[in-house]
Amino acid sequence: MSTSRITSFRPTRRSLILGAAALATPAMLSPDTAFAQEAEPALDPRFVGETVSFPAKRWTMKGWLVRTRSGGRRPGVLVLPDQRGSTPSFRNIARRLAAEGFVAFVPDLGAPFGLEGGGDDARIAIAKLTTAEVVQLFDASLDTLARQQDCNGSVGGLGYIWGGSFVLQLAMATPSKLKCGVAYYTLPPSPDKAQTIKVPMQFHYAEQDARTGPVIDAFEKQLIGHSKVYEQYIYDGVGASFANETMTRAFNREATELAWERTIAFFRKTLATA
Repeated sequence: MSTSRITSFRPTRRSLILGAAALATPAMLSPDTAFAQEAEPALDPRFVGETVSFPAKRWTMKGWLVRTRSGGRRPGVLVLPDQRGSTPSFRNIARRLAAEGFVAFVPDLGAPFGLEGGGDDARIAIAKLTTAEVVQLFDASLDTLARQQDCNGSVGGLGYIWGGSFVLQLAMATPSKLKCGVAYYTLPPSPDKAQTIKVPMQFHYAEQDARTGPVIDAFEKQLIGHSKVYEQYIYDGVGASFANETMTRAFNREATELAWERTIAFFRKTLATA
């Protein structure tokens, strides 16, 4: 049975929650490995998906936008990909977000290099970008999503490991634009940078992740000490990539479904009030 430890919006209150409840939400893919076999299903006819081109400093960027056909202006979620660009796994996550009522947008960091759709060639090209350049590209992507006709301008960010680190970067650099962020198994920022986080954040960590385990408690104390609005979940008995269905040894369905439910609830709560 998977369990998770919680730090809630009341940061002084800790509790233990069992994660074995049967949840109706489908499992969420976490595209954080280059070894996953990725498949992209046909788009559900209830939704509209399209490639959007937009300028970003000296580059021409592209991203994949998906939304419901039912109309109306909705909150947006920027899905930040990893170093391989906009792979099918990230577009599948965007589909799930659209099914939950959000306008989802996946920027393709391979597009400026003519390497759309992600993959190892895109990873090599993207690795040449500096941190500042990646932030610029994601910042332009954030602006593009917020301007979409179907988006109401209230936008959150979602990322895993590398992509999650840039959710944090945007949260620190563009608090007037990014209304909230969700990061999975991402190393926390340094204590001095943690103080600059001004938007609600939700973090998902794996107890058996050797990278993040030693620093999670210190990060929590830093956030509590500065009265930050955040949620932090530590999933007991699982390792990093626990939400990646394609990694059978790491995948944990109970933790994945619980994390997805929390992610959606967080976006609904924070984007509705942003």
